[in-house]
Amino acid sequence: MAKRLEVKRGLLSAAVLAAMALGASPSALASEVPVTGFRAAQFGTDEKAVIEAAKKDLKVDASAIRKTQDRIGKITTLSVNVPDFPPLNLPATVNYVLGYKCACLVQVNIGWTFPESATNEQRTTAMAGVVALVNRFASRPWDKDKAVVNRAAGQVAEGSENALIFFHGQNAQGSAITLLGGPVKMTKTSANGAPSDDKKSESASKTDGAASPLAADVDGIKTVRLLYEKDAAHPDIYRPDADSF
Repeated sequence: MAKRLEVKRGLLSAAVLAAMALGASPSALASEVPVTGFRAAQFGTDEKAVIEAAKKDLKVDASAIRKTQDRIGKITTLSVNVPDFPPLNLPATVNYVLGYKCACLVQVNIGWTFPESATNEQRTTAMAGVVALVNRFASRPWDKDKAVVNRAAGQVAEGSENALIFFHGQNAQGSAITLLGGPVKMTKTSANGAPSDDKKSESASKTDGAASPLAADVDGIKTVRLLYEKDAAHPDIYRPDADSF
């Protein structure tokens, strides 16, 4: 089983997030992990069914569901704003994405937004929610090379701001769950986990001759996003046909 961790604000080191280790059996196959949608909204269902699922799951009426269409990707999105959505207990938008060709549900993404004036308590609660989600997802029997935790996106260097993939898992059918947040600032820490500007820690690190690791400072996170995708590698969006050129 994945370890349950107490959330502490500030530096979230690679060691801490890596401790949310995948608890799957080595012999388990990724195909055994179903990713079929979000709650009552199931992949492959049409707009009417998705609306009914959203009404049921989010306890809203049809007037609260906003419909938009992407002229470039030719996808349709049904969106619902939720003022306080668990487990992060922050304002969120739940988006149900209908594909271009199938006109059916192919993705659900949930975006939580930290208020500009977020309190310490709000941030602590939200990060506890992130850890709870990681523990839940990581406890499923993913193939060992089909799930990762604590993976920074983009070029990583001291002082850089990156998105942090808290969890990503993909099954044999290509369906995926991804939890990410950002921006996080990459900060150098000493071998004992203290900030690198701590003179004693810096001295000890130099004496030991070990390189200072980087850690993700989660205090600056503004958004957290959770995605459920029917086919992560082949999203059902419109693509111009350039094969004859």
